[in-house]
Amino acid sequence: MEPQKKPIHLNENDTPYLYEPFRNQTPAKRPHPAEKEKILKPWQGLLVFAFLMVLFNLAGIPLVLAGGMYGNALDEIIVFLIGSILVVRALHIPLKEVFPLKKPDGAGILGTILMWYVTYRGVLALFLLMEWIFPQEYASLSESMDSSMAGLSYFGELLVVALTPAICEEALHRGLLQYSLRGIKKKWVMLLLMGVYFGAFHMSIVRFLPMMMMGIVLSYVRMKTDNMFYSSLFHFVHNASTIVASIAASFLYMFSQGNAAAGSGYATETYIGMYLIEAALMPIGLYMGSRLLMYQQTKREGFFPKERRKKTIAKIVIPTILLILGGLFFLGIGMM
Repeated sequence: MEPQKKPIHLNENDTPYLYEPFRNQTPAKRPHPAEKEKILKPWQGLLVFAFLMVLFNLAGIPLVLAGGMYGNALDEIIVFLIGSILVVRALHIPLKEVFPLKKPDGAGILGTILMWYVTYRGVLALFLLMEWIFPQEYASLSESMDSSMAGLSYFGELLVVALTPAICEEALHRGLLQYSLRGIKKKWVMLLLMGVYFGAFHMSIVRFLPMMMMGIVLSYVRMKTDNMFYSSLFHFVHNASTIVASIAASFLYMFSQGNAAAGSGYATETYIGMYLIEAALMPIGLYMGSRLLMYQQTKREGFFPKERRKKTIAKIVIPTILLILGGLFFLGIGMM
């Protein structure tokens, strides 16, 4: 005769579904050592990053010589996209865990665009600051980028500069590398490391800080949504905007007949001050954008949840004031 099971008594706050896991329990089967999931650790992610960067530069030589910037785009597809996928497959990690793609919603897209716009203001301010500190290096970088884009149609630039990086570079950074750092408990440390990865990836002292800032925000978007669609959209819009800005600058220069006002030399203290003041939109813009990314949670809590409202406001106000003060400082230097 089987022993009677002790009945489970529910109170008014209980639901029977909570107790289902405790019914008819059997000891969990231990996985065979060979069946254990392989894990990509931070130091392994760093080694993979270094290896793929070396491979990208070596493979890029013949590809760029043969196809120019189209060869560079093919290099990114082979090394960063296919290479990242092959690493994940070799480790038997489900692709959807490393490269999560889900259906976007309108609020998430709006939040992504808002976060891109305010980040773009900060990136521009940092680029001007880098031009001010490293004028020769900045001029060399600009000349190199202009020459590499020569001969490409607008569609070609969009394909090579915007679409390909938004897929391939995101697969490497927000996919493989961010997955390798998922075990870091302090999320700000993970975001900082992702920023360093993205800054170093661009291999330029002038571009390091601007791209580090952008990498941090991109990784934050990926972390909050667990959806690479949004970070890829952010990346695409940012790179596409640089093409549009370049076209607009070319037309401005042409119609001004090459006047100095339309040419180079924007990295004056006055311009740096103006762009820093514009970048003061970043704290509130990033916060509001992040709340839109988590719109379902925001609908329940509101844009400024009461229990952490004071801390939130302080996190927005303090960096805003610092950016404005920095802008006023450079404006003051410019007027002296």
